Order: sequence, then structure tokens, then C-alpha cells
Amino acid sequence: MPVSVVAWISYEQASESLYESASSQLKQIAQADSQFIQNLFDYRFMDLNYQTKAPYTIKLFNQLHSGWQQSEEPLEQYIKSHHWNNVIQLPKIFVTLHL
Repeated sequence: MPVSVVAWISYEQASESLYESASSQLKQIAQADSQFIQNLFDYRFMDLNYQTKAPYTIKLFNQLHSGWQQSEEPLEQYIKSHHWNNVIQLPKIFVTLHL
């Protein structure tokens, strides 16, 4: 068998092996990245679920809702009001102090 045929067969085998290895590694990386992103969203939803049940969150929304109803303003204007601003300032301080 001529050397050129042996070299060509060796090249083809090496090329196929390299392609399969690279493809396998890319699939593993994609799966790991996908799992990382899924975990990230899972934890964000757990955080969100916790926040929705937290007493200070419930109190905040109740205060904002009752303030909006008492103001009799459209929501678009109420969120620019002093009452809105005063109510949301306390939780920012609370969260900052308890991080």
C-alpha cells in the first residue's frame, strides 16, 4: 500500500475522531450551561415565592393599595405621588439594613 493512501486513511480517522470529540465536548458544555441557567431561574422563582409570602411585602402592597384607593388618582399619577414615594422608601431601608 502506498504511503499516501496510509496517510490519507490516517488523516480521515484522525479528522473523524477529532470531530466526534469536539462535538461531544460541545454537547456537554451546552448541557452544563443549560442546567446552570435552569438552576438560576429555579432559585429566582424560589426567591420570588419567598418574597411574595414575606410579611413586609404583604404590608407594603397593602399600604400601597389602600393609599392608591384613598388618593382616588389614576394609578399612573399615584405612583408619582409623595405617598407612594414615602411608602416605598421604608422597605428599601429595611432591605438594605438586613442584607
